[in-house]
Amino acid sequence: MIMLTETESLPLLVMGIGNPMLTDDSVGIKIARGIKERRPNLDIVETMETGVGILDVIAGYERLIIIDSIKTGKECPGFLYRQEVSETDLSLNLSCAHGVDIISAIRMGRTFGYKMPEDIIIFAVEIADNTTFCETCSPAVSGSMPSIINDILNEVDNWLF
Repeated sequence: MIMLTETESLPLLVMGIGNPMLTDDSVGIKIARGIKERRPNLDIVETMETGVGILDVIAGYERLIIIDSIKTGKECPGFLYRQEVSETDLSLNLSCAHGVDIISAIRMGRTFGYKMPEDIIIFAVEIADNTTFCETCSPAVSGSMPSIINDILNEVDNWLF
């Protein structure tokens, strides 16, 4: 864990979330790895943690990019959703079947005095299969990863430069 004084902060964290053993559920981690290959100086974290488990990871950063999978069935696998998290979102009372959702965790972190990121963007990749044990993504999701990495790197470049 990085220890910062109250006045210090780090510019940007990119966090890939997923399970590397469950086909398309690993897409967040794989995209984070692809970003790290192209921008080795960025702070990048791969995690299976969600909710309160991420507070120590994201504390101290000004900006946060989260990359995860989503299965809505509304778009084709590989479609990239982008959602900025606003102060309004952080004031909502949301719940998650697995415990505390990420928005509630960030709100909780602020309540407990953690320095939480002010700017947060969530990138969610539409997936097809998150239940099959396999270390590779489905063809549609795999094929979309290079363009998704480019899209996220464009966002990173806009924030940093």
